[in-house]
Parts: sequence; structure tokens; C-alpha cells
Amino acid sequence: MLKIRLLVTVLCWMLVSSAFAAPAAAEEAFESPLQPPDTSSPRATLESLLVNVQAAYDVLMPAYASYRADPSLFPRESAREAEARAERLLERAVRTLNLSEVSRALTPKVGLERALLVKEVLDRIPLPPFDSIPGAVTVAESGQAGPAAQSEVVRWTVPHTEITIARVEEGPRTGEYLFTPETVSRVRGFYQKVRELPYRPGASEGFYELVHAAPGLLPPTWFEWVRGLPDWTKTMFWEQAVWQWMALMLAIVLAALLPWLANRWRRYRGGFAVGRTLRRFLVPVSAIIAAWGVHELAEGPLNLTGKVLQVVLQGTEVLMFLGSAWAAVGFSGVVAEIIITSPRIPEEGLDANLLRFGFRLLGLTVAAIIIVTGLADVGVPVAPMAAGVGVGGLAVALAAQPTLENFIASLTLYVDKPLKVGDFCRYGDDLSSGFLRIGTVEEIGLRSTRLRGIDRTVTTIPNADFSKLQLINLTLRDRMLLRTSISLRYETTPEQMRFLLAKVREMLLRHPKITTDPARVRFAGFGDYSLNVDIFAYADTPDWNQFLGIQEDVYLHIMDIVEEAGTGFAFPSQTTYLTQDRGLDENKGEAAEAEVRAWRSDGTLPFPEFAQLYRERVLNTLAYPPEGAPSPTDMSETPVHPARKRLSLKRRRKNETE
Repeated sequence: MLKIRLLVTVLCWMLVSSAFAAPAAAEEAFESPLQPPDTSSPRATLESLLVNVQAAYDVLMPAYASYRADPSLFPRESAREAEARAERLLERAVRTLNLSEVSRALTPKVGLERALLVKEVLDRIPLPPFDSIPGAVTVAESGQAGPAAQSEVVRWTVPHTEITIARVEEGPRTGEYLFTPETVSRVRGFYQKVRELPYRPGASEGFYELVHAAPGLLPPTWFEWVRGLPDWTKTMFWEQAVWQWMALMLAIVLAALLPWLANRWRRYRGGFAVGRTLRRFLVPVSAIIAAWGVHELAEGPLNLTGKVLQVVLQGTEVLMFLGSAWAAVGFSGVVAEIIITSPRIPEEGLDANLLRFGFRLLGLTVAAIIIVTGLADVGVPVAPMAAGVGVGGLAVALAAQPTLENFIASLTLYVDKPLKVGDFCRYGDDLSSGFLRIGTVEEIGLRSTRLRGIDRTVTTIPNADFSKLQLINLTLRDRMLLRTSISLRYETTPEQMRFLLAKVREMLLRHPKITTDPARVRFAGFGDYSLNVDIFAYADTPDWNQFLGIQEDVYLHIMDIVEEAGTGFAFPSQTTYLTQDRGLDENKGEAAEAEVRAWRSDGTLPFPEFAQLYRERVLNTLAYPPEGAPSPTDMSETPVHPARKRLSLKRRRKNETE
């Protein structure tokens, strides 16, 4: 009898306390929305969950009853206000749960469901007197030394249950007393065991079923149409009604249709390059939109619960962050192609390839960040994966060493810019192969460079090898060298040679496509069978075909001049002259011998060297240019160095003095 009286007293005390505590909690949540619930002890945590859920029930049920009676009598603003109050109260109740083992993507929905289930279970079982539950004072005094020492309060379990409140030992909520993760994960099973038990007085009867069955705390108007569906559509499979399964399947089909249509449009080949890239970018965007639609539908109007909700939400979260990663890579490609459309950037040049690579690398980096963040949101441990990626990255780097070498060489080509697409060049220092190492640059990629030779074949050279070759850019020439040597017969007289040299120089000066600085024609020496004349000039054109035409014209003019001079071109030959020898001039020989004897007698024999005084006396005394030639002031010769002029003047003055 005493036990019955005690139980009745406790129930009455709980009923009265909940009646006064619920309005107080509602006002506190509304006036101080940033104030967290009290979780300083097991008693405070239990009271926070019970009071806040009960207060949300008390705020919401009158509005719901009025809505069911006559929806038109329930103003929109009043509904929003009541729903907002209830949401704040339920958020405070959810904060009493330790959701550390629930992925962040599922925390809002799962937290609300588990908080309501804990309240449902506690409303159906007897609770001990609140004075016997460790409170803030007990927690503060526990673990202290002294005669009244108590053991430290780490956890507390509701008697005769496995519902446990424990102190958090690590993380941002260290020191708070929360319902343990094990309790959160098993509370659905606890509810299944007690759902047939009667409610205690003052409980929030049917609150979980109301929130579980309808989308949102207050069901929308269209939900009345769902209530009017046949009974077979409300049959439960895996905690979901048939109409929910049907709506979910329809939503998935429609969501899959959106990226499929975007992919069909992507296959259209028409349009510009940027447009084609944009169409590829629309596929991941449409996938994100489709996954987001299913996610919001499952969490909102369909109001899925339990494992099905977790699978749908986690699946759509994975699709959204994978689509976002794909979109990041696609968007980087779009930006790169937009920049490459500039006429200053050749599409197949190294600049374009480096732009594509740089933006692709940026897109992949952003995509990796999105994937890592998304995996963390759905509860996948990222740290072991990061360690595995580090080891795998080292192995990949070792295996891809040639590729990295080619890429670094491409950066060298980009910085030095010895060639660009369209340049005509000679590569390598081995000239034995003739024209095999001459060609036009068609593409400079990140791994290799392609050149088309004059025989129209395409040569591909890895950048690591290409950057080490001697590269001669023939396109950058502003003028082209015309240099040749003509061989004249030995019968050519000095006057004929002078005539020919003068005429060839005049022809080069008169030619409009030959630059005058320099344009040299010189008698270069005596060959085995010819008198050699060197011609050195520049054709005023960078184009190879035009140069060949100019060179041809110059050669034809030289042939005319040789013919006009009365001489001819020499060729390897031997000429045998049959003539009567007139002998040597004895007078000239005797005169030469006499002059040498005079040198000996005077002590002026110039062997092994001339005397210094004689050298200074005869220096620069030979007439040059020869007699009959223009004066030195009329000739465009290389100027004499000032020091050389001063030395010559000094020597002349010394000779005049002597």
C-alpha cells in the first residue's frame, strides 16, 4: 500500500512539474533561442529532453486540432509561429543526444526521430524519483576526497532499462551528460518493445506517430489527399507506407531522366568548342539537381524514416558531392576553353595546353576537397583513406617519373619559348640527315611535341628529349642569308676581275630585295683550278619561297655579268699549254741579286724580320684603293678604330721628321 501511495505521489509530482515546466521551456526557447539545454548532469539532461519535447507537443497540438477541424480557420502566420516554436524546442531536445556516430548529413532527421522515440519510451515506463537521479550538486561533489567522498558520476542508466546517460570525455562537448550513442542507435528497438504499453498521465500521446506519418510538424493541405487514399496504399513495408514507396520510385525515375536528357543533348556535335564544353558541364549539374530533388522529397514531403531514409539520404548526398566534383572539373574546363578562344592563344600551342592543364589541376583539387568533405559528411573515416592515398601517390610518382620529366620539360619550353605552333625550325645538331630534321611545329603538348617535316611526315618527340636538342627557329629570321662562291677561270685578267667585282657589287646595290648593309663581293683567293669570288648578302624577306626566287634572280644576273666580263666559270680541269719557252729575263734576275747584295753590305737584309725603322717608314704607304678607284671618303668601308688612327698619324709624323 505504501508503494502504491509513493508511486501515485511521484506521478502527480511529475504531472504537475511537467505542466509548469512545459510553458516555461517554451518561453525560454522562444525568448533565448541561442541558450543551449541544461546537460550538466544526468538529471538535467533527462529533464531537458522530457520538458522540451512535451513543450513542443503542447504548442503544436492545439494548432493541429484547429487545423483538422477547419483548415481555413488556421491563419498562415499563426501556423508558422507555432511550427517555429515547436522546432526550436525540439532542437533543444535533440541536443541532449550524443549523435557523434551519426553522419552529419543525417543528423537533423535522425536526431529528431531519436529524440521523439526516447520520449515515447520514457512516457511508457516508470521513472525513479528525480531526487534520486544525480544532479548538478551530486556531480560537483563526486570524485572529491574527504569523509563524505562519493564515486565520480560518469554515467547513469534508467533503472530496469538500457537507456544510459553518460559524460562526454572528448570532442567539442566534453563534460556534458548526453544520451549515449548506443542508446541512440538502439532506441527504435526499445520503442518496438514498449509501444503496446499505456502512456503515463501527462505524456505526449501520439506525438511520434503524428510527426512520423506526416511531412513536417504541421502537415500541409495536400496531405489530406494522402489520408483519403485507399487503405492498401497505407500498408507498411520496412517502416514505410506503400504510397511512400510508389512516390519514391517515381521521384527516382524522374530524377534519372534529367541527366539522361542532358547527356543526349551533350552528344550533339554542333556549335562552338565553348558550347560543347558547356553541354558537358550541364550533365553533372543536372545530376546534382536531380539528387537534391530526391533528397528534399525524401526528407520533406515523403517523410521517410529509419534505414530507408538513411540509405536515400546518404545515396543522394554521395551523388550530390560526386556531381559537384564532376561539375568542378567541368567548370574548370569551360573557363580554360573560354580563355583559349582569345586569338592571341593558339589552340594547339603550349600556352593553351598549359592553361587546360592548370585549370584541370585546379578543378581536380577542388573535386578532391569536395569528395573528402562529402565522405566525412556521410560518416566515412577520411584519415585512413588519406594515409592510403599518400602511399599510393608515392608509388604513382615513382611509376610516372618519365611523365613528370616530360611535364617539367614542357614548363621549360613554356618559359623559354624557343618555338611556337606554326614555326618552321631545325632541331638537333646532327646535320647528316639533311632535311629530316627540319619541319613545322604542329603541336606542343604537355608530354610531347609534334612536327611535320617537309616530306609531310609527322615526328613526335618527348618534351624531355626535345628540350635538350639544339633548336633553330627559322621563322624568326628577319632576313635570309645569301652566300655563295663563284669560281672563275685562271685566264681571267686582273682588269676583267675588277670589272666583274664592280658589276656584281653594283647589281647587289641596285637589287630592291637585297639589303646594302652588308653586301660584299670580294676576290677571295686562288683555288686549285679557279679564281674564287665570295658573295655575302642578305635577302630582305623571312619567307623561304620568296628567298629562293630572289636567290635565283641574283644568280642569273651573276651569269650575265660573267659573260659580259669576257670570262667564264671554272670547273675541275687541267689545262696543258704547248708553247715555246722564252726563258727567264737575265737582266731582272741580276738586278734582284744585286739589290740583295746591297742589303747585305748595308746591314739591312730583312731576315728573319724587317728592321723596326724600316717597318715604321713603309707602314701604310701602299696606294689603296689602287689608282683610278674612288677616294676613300666615297667608299663605305669599315671605319678604322680611333686608336689605330692615332698610331698611324704618329708614325707618319715621325717619318716626316726623319
